[in-house]
Amino acid sequence: MERITKSEMEWLLANNYLTIKQGRIEYLIVTSRTRGKAHKDRYIADHIYRHLSKMKLQNK
Repeated sequence: MERITKSEMEWLLANNYLTIKQGRIEYLIVTSRTRGKAHKDRYIADHIYRHLSKMKLQNK
């Protein structure tokens, strides 16, 4: 099973795909303007959700 790396997590947070409050994932945001980008964003969001739902985030 593939894992999300720290740098990937930081990118996702920086690009507003998700927010973390008190160590919990608050929500996923999927935004897009073009069809190709929409497909990629949905894939990314699904990927995040699948893996993060099995992973416990730890506060730094």
